[in-house]
Amino acid sequence: MFATENLRHDPTDGINLHSEDPARPWRITYELSAHGGGRMAWLAAYALIQSRKPDEACDNEPARIEIAELPQGPWRTIAESPIEEHPKGWHFGLFAEGRLSGESDSAYVQFSARKGAKGFRIIGHYAADGATCQPTAPLEIEHTWYEEDPRAGRRLRSHVERTQHVAHEYVVHCASQPHNERITLRVPSVPK
Repeated sequence: MFATENLRHDPTDGINLHSEDPARPWRITYELSAHGGGRMAWLAAYALIQSRKPDEACDNEPARIEIAELPQGPWRTIAESPIEEHPKGWHFGLFAEGRLSGESDSAYVQFSARKGAKGFRIIGHYAADGATCQPTAPLEIEHTWYEEDPRAGRRLRSHVERTQHVAHEYVVHCASQPHNERITLRVPSVPK
């Protein structure tokens, strides 16, 4: 963790992170560093943000994930979502991937929202000194989510995609409203 603003941690609460002043969003910034003269290439970030219950007013302040190569910015938004509504206030996932210039050995990721957060995951990718940032093996993407099954309740679902391209999109069709759980990225080992 690099810096926080308007943030209160409560380990006894299932939400964990809250705004000190609920009228303003909290912010938390993390620093990532490349090792051994490497350069930060890209990163993937994920946040679990508290949704609002149906009786709560919508304040139009979105949850955000932003990145920068310097701690003072400039910041670039890579994910933004209005606070989702859920009957029980369950968390929703905010996912993002951001490319960096490849010229810096550091990167900064900033999360912010006015609702609480359960936690974050950040995966930083760097190119070793003299290396390129192009993939050499197939990438496997596993997208996992929950759906409400009217007969059996909440059920975990997943979808796997494989690609060898740097940019890749996919669509998952769901039987009911999904609640994102995680995205897992895998690259098989290859000889160096």
